[in-house]
Amino acid sequence: GSQDQPWRTIQHAADSLAPGDTVIVRPGSYPERVRVTRSGTPAAPLTFQADGTVSLRGFTVLADAVTIRGFTITSPDPHWQHGWGIFFAGSHARIEDNTLAFSPAGGIVLYDFPGDGLVPADGLIRHNRLERNAMVGIQVYGRNHRIERNEVSGSIQHHPAWPSPPPGADADGIRFFGSGHTFRANTIRDI
Repeated sequence: GSQDQPWRTIQHAADSLAPGDTVIVRPGSYPERVRVTRSGTPAAPLTFQADGTVSLRGFTVLADAVTIRGFTITSPDPHWQHGWGIFFAGSHARIEDNTLAFSPAGGIVLYDFPGDGLVPADGLIRHNRLERNAMVGIQVYGRNHRIERNEVSGSIQHHPAWPSPPPGADADGIRFFGSGHTFRANTIRDI
């Protein structure tokens, strides 16, 4: 893809990236959920950058060293994994300057698959706005993540699009599991 001849979908870009590549997404509404399975490196991440107002149905990242910056995420599916605005299972996540609203499973999660021997580490979640997401705004597992300057508001217990949410569903601002995390200057209100 190029500015003169852009690709039609963000997913096509996700399937084509190499470490250090940046996808710049032009303004518009994209009715897709992007699945990222290619990894970058800490020195050369894969970057998804919105250029203006870009809305889509979310990201599922099963890779390391991926940056997601500047997107508006709405209408994820009512599903334990794809119901998150951003579901990230990997290390070196960079999730910045996004707006996530009304996601059925929650806003952002740095997830640790049980029993796989991989522990997500060294993620950064900052300057995101999370509004009226079901169950939780931000949830992290693993170690040494930084969560800073996010605004979480209005978390709800049950999203009406999900007929049977997981048992024990509640409404939280931020949940954390693991060790070594830093939480700084986040705002949580109206839960």
